Amino acid sequence: MKISNAITILLTFGITAAVAYFVALKTEIIYTYPDPFYLSAAEEAKRPVYQQLNSDEKAVYSSLLKGMEKQQGEIPLPYEISGYMYEKLYCMLEKQESDMFFLDSSYYTAEKFRRATVIYREKDYDYTKEINALNEIRNRVSENIPQGDDYEKALYIHDYIVNNCRYIEESDDTEYESTAYGCLVEGVANCEGYAKAFDLLASDAGLQSILVTGTTNDGKNHAWNQVNVNDNWYNIDVTWDDKEDGEIRWIYFLCDDDTFNRTHFRDVHYFTPFQCTENRDNFYIRNNLYAETPEQARDIFLARVADGENAVRLRFSDSSSYNDFKSDYINSKKIHSLIFGADASKTKDIKISLTENAKENCMTIELL
Repeated sequence: MKISNAITILLTFGITAAVAYFVALKTEIIYTYPDPFYLSAAEEAKRPVYQQLNSDEKAVYSSLLKGMEKQQGEIPLPYEISGYMYEKLYCMLEKQESDMFFLDSSYYTAEKFRRATVIYREKDYDYTKEINALNEIRNRVSENIPQGDDYEKALYIHDYIVNNCRYIEESDDTEYESTAYGCLVEGVANCEGYAKAFDLLASDAGLQSILVTGTTNDGKNHAWNQVNVNDNWYNIDVTWDDKEDGEIRWIYFLCDDDTFNRTHFRDVHYFTPFQCTENRDNFYIRNNLYAETPEQARDIFLARVADGENAVRLRFSDSSSYNDFKSDYINSKKIHSLIFGADASKTKDIKISLTENAKENCMTIELL
């Protein structure tokens, strides 16, 4: 064989092989995969759940997150992972990355994954308009959040959501009811939408927050949050604090586990929620509305009335002190004489309205 012919054959073979390679790459017979990478320190600081993952899980989470942010339909992963690991990370992303309202809660399953096929709410849809609408509200809230104390930040976000969103049942299904977009832009959401909205705004305010799922004491599925306030983790349920008779309640605002876990049972399948042992920033304790005895509740009530308040909220340490106060001062109408002393004539036009949440040992006494 002449040398020139040999070179021609080799060149032809090389071109053919290159074409075959690119065809294979295009048809995914050969697939390129990314090297492992991780979120930056600033990104990780905003994601307490991400911090619980091991190194391999963090790399896969990072690849999924960056691909989902770009709404990629196919996301290559740095490792081959089990179906359980993919399920775990996908569910964490769908719940904890509250700005990705366009991500569907459904996902594909398999024994092994090396690349993910991701389902979005609408295929090939440009969400720019919706993203801009959500960011506009986020920026507006961020501009008005009090600076400094974490408590004031959490309280502002809590009250903003309650004042600007209407709760809907699952049966009232709308497209975005379980998202922060539904809560903040459309103004209607279920518990998951409330929790994602709080998580998103809390993160914008520099607070560490996570979304927790589980069940309630009546057996229903539910979602709420945990938030780090002044270096302590607290439970918070914005949905259950939504307006009742036009009033925000704050019953489930910054609670410790002993209080909160009477009615909320958290899921620990994919990650471990934080232990909440402190109560100093609980709404009732911080505002001196917490009583351990009927007499302490009496003194709190009288001091508030003397300051000109017509409605006084009280929380009791247990059901016994709650029931004793109600029996001794409300049912017996002794509370009238406490306010006006011996001059009964002053009480004739005064009525007492009592709003109760007995399961949480809370009541509101209003003078009408």
